[in-house]
Amino acid sequence: MFISKYNKVFSQYYELRSAVLSDSARKHELCYLKRFDKYIADSIQSDEDVLLESFMCKWISSLRGSSVSIANEVIVIRQFLKATPHNSTNN
Repeated sequence: MFISKYNKVFSQYYELRSAVLSDSARKHELCYLKRFDKYIADSIQSDEDVLLESFMCKWISSLRGSSVSIANEVIVIRQFLKATPHNSTNN
């Protein structure tokens, strides 16, 4: 389901979140997580271990859609980062 070097982390997080989300929220969250996972797979170098704020800014600038849609996606990904070991954006 996930393709980046963080695929296990994404899968574990999504499994935990699925238990508490409605069907609609689960579908949206999976879509956002998969898009971010693909962005990581396409953008991050294999020797990079953390997701830095500069990386997050580049990702956010690549998002398209309404400001509400972008905000929702960013919220989901920031929650994911806070809940995982790859949380260098918590500076």
